[in-house]
Amino acid sequence: MRSCLRKRHWLVPLIASLIVGSFAAESQACHNRRRCVCKHVPVVYVTPCPRYIVVPQAAMVAAPVMATAQAPIASPQGQQVLVTPSGKRYFYTVSNEPGTEEELKEKREEELKKMTPLERSTALANSDNFAGTDRKAAKTSISTAQVETFSVVDDLLDSLPDDSSMRSHTPPIPQTAGSDRVTEEQRNVSVTAFLYAVKSESDNDFHVIIGTDDPASSRRYMNVEISGLPPTGPARAPLKAVRDKFKAQFANAPIGSSYHKFNPPIPVQVTGSIFFDMDHVGGTVGPSGMRPATAWEIHPVTDIDFTP
Repeated sequence: MRSCLRKRHWLVPLIASLIVGSFAAESQACHNRRRCVCKHVPVVYVTPCPRYIVVPQAAMVAAPVMATAQAPIASPQGQQVLVTPSGKRYFYTVSNEPGTEEELKEKREEELKKMTPLERSTALANSDNFAGTDRKAAKTSISTAQVETFSVVDDLLDSLPDDSSMRSHTPPIPQTAGSDRVTEEQRNVSVTAFLYAVKSESDNDFHVIIGTDDPASSRRYMNVEISGLPPTGPARAPLKAVRDKFKAQFANAPIGSSYHKFNPPIPVQVTGSIFFDMDHVGGTVGPSGMRPATAWEIHPVTDIDFTP
């Protein structure tokens, strides 16, 4: 009898220590979890928490922050990041250089100030429409010629008449709104190139500077334009389609009145009608270091493929 009592005497503290140890472990788990509701009382617990593995502090690693397509993130080099709809990423910097339509920009701003709130909202809602006048007929029309394909920008540029002959064209090329395409501009071309810079101009055209992949010292550039839309006519639908496609590509980093300069450049395939810009001589369109030496353009662009 005394032997049994002695054994029970040793069992009581052993059981008690097990209960307290279990309670302490579960309490620590609850403390770390902070989401479960536990009802503790001294020595014993009533409602146990679900089992929770306590990870040593030294083993904890912060989860990586995932970049999203909703907002650009800063790169280590101080550049911004464009995330395309396909998930590709391109670095770019923003150049604050003025565009080539500053007079038109000032004129448009003055016109908006004079409008009623309703007129102003209507004008802003039509921001895809071409807002310029110079050679409007040519800029918002598409040639009916067969498409000629070029593998590099050099070959396309070499196939064009020189700028001086176009500026002394016979008959002269007028800059009026009704000035249509001349014979030399009745061409459709498609060229594989690299996109170096983009910008929105005040006439609602997008300037897109493309070029070769040669070293900067020997690289050749060309301006191609995603045209503002004609209010009506057969060209409106196809030009709107390419414009929507272009804007969707840059939705993560909307194009404004300053050039976005990409490094490395974006590979593209550009298709559209050839156009000679009587407004600007070569070397004036584009950001510094990326200005085409010619006034020849692809304008309007009828398709642009970002996966050539």
